Amino acid sequence: MNTESNNRLNQILVWSLILLFAVFMVLGFLFRSDGGVNLDTIEYVRLSDQFPFVKSNVFPIGYPCALKIMQFFTKEYFWSSKILNVLCLIFILVFSWEKKFYFQETLLVLATKIGIGLWPFSISEPLFLSLFYVQIYFVHFYFNNPTENSNWVWKMSFLMLGLCLVRHIGVFVFAGYLVAGVFLLLKTGRTAYYKYQDYYRFLVNSGCMLLAYLTASYFIFGSVFGENYRGEPEAITQQETMNHLILNFKGLVNGFNPFFTLIFQHNSPNANPLPVNLVLVIDLLLLGVYSWFIIKRFRPFTSLFYSMVLLVSVVFLSLMFFSSMAAGIENLGPRLLAPALFILYFVFIILFRRTYSQFWRYALVTGILSLFINLGFLLKTPASYLSIHAQAGRFLEKHPAAKYFYVDSDSTPVTKYPIPFTQISLEYQHPVLARSYISRHALFIINPDLQEIPILHDSIPQEQLIYNSKVIP
Repeated sequence: MNTESNNRLNQILVWSLILLFAVFMVLGFLFRSDGGVNLDTIEYVRLSDQFPFVKSNVFPIGYPCALKIMQFFTKEYFWSSKILNVLCLIFILVFSWEKKFYFQETLLVLATKIGIGLWPFSISEPLFLSLFYVQIYFVHFYFNNPTENSNWVWKMSFLMLGLCLVRHIGVFVFAGYLVAGVFLLLKTGRTAYYKYQDYYRFLVNSGCMLLAYLTASYFIFGSVFGENYRGEPEAITQQETMNHLILNFKGLVNGFNPFFTLIFQHNSPNANPLPVNLVLVIDLLLLGVYSWFIIKRFRPFTSLFYSMVLLVSVVFLSLMFFSSMAAGIENLGPRLLAPALFILYFVFIILFRRTYSQFWRYALVTGILSLFINLGFLLKTPASYLSIHAQAGRFLEKHPAAKYFYVDSDSTPVTKYPIPFTQISLEYQHPVLARSYISRHALFIINPDLQEIPILHDSIPQEQLIYNSKVIP
């Protein structure tokens, strides 16, 4: 195939990626029973509804503030969150195109599970990754043009503060930059400060900003990261700790698989051992490929850009692992590891194109395949969310005095997935298909003032009470 035909095919594949991502992002929430809304979404909406007089710092104020701005125009929160995601996507693509910053490589990253796998959801990750992407660009610019750094320090510092205002894990990103700064000193000696003094000014500026923000958060709310609102971690047995360790390890290794994720239930690392172990083998193979490709073959530590961002990734992954173990609540998954995975995929794809440019069209085809795989994962149990959303809205219109939500009856269907070429079926009990889950999220995103009560009290007037079984029969 000649060069002109090859370039034309690449352009067709690139535009196909853009179009498919946009369409699949919409399909990804329109045909989920939860509409891409989870418990964190409800908390974001409540904080946004309270803005600017928020009552807790369980989440930072950045994303709720952005939701509030969008809600000013839409007058509701569900579509506000989706429009915000679309704006984040457009921003990344336009920024990458205008800055000529690895546009096609960026598209491939978005085609992975931390792109199409996160963007349909009403969560803070799209906004966080948008800011993080710009910061990666500035790091790339600085280490390729160390003398052309107009306002670089302040741009990086405010982006760092912005990351922490959107998600608390921005502090882990900052810790990664600190470790990278130490690496820079060890690599280049005393000349590092003089040659890259703007980088260390960025660390000092960001450190002071974050310290001021976290100090203010502590004095206003009585905690740094909202830990007093989350409650103390429950005491767990030695076996539960070991299970959590195994699940976190599997979640960490699965991060190197850009196509699909296994979700573990009931804190049981041994559930469905055949598919779990099969995916784990694939994950370990991909981990080996990353390690060989990036470190052994290409030796990226000859390039400061690759060195710095990969160190940020490694530090972030390490801190997230230990943080998850300490909290003992949520297992590691793509959402928690998204910033580190974004870097890993991005660097790998850049190096792949530089080395095997003749195979680039196959990489673009793989990106399209990844979109279909992840859409299948998102819609494995399709449902019409707009119908559910409308039904919840009509129910609330008929009960204007409602203040409390009570789960009087519930059910969670079990879905069987046959494994090809075997007689084995994988059974999965979907939490997002539970009647209470669907009703709760559909109601609370419309009226964030609703409160769920675990026990029914006779003192609550019936007109203020919503029974779970009556919302969506």
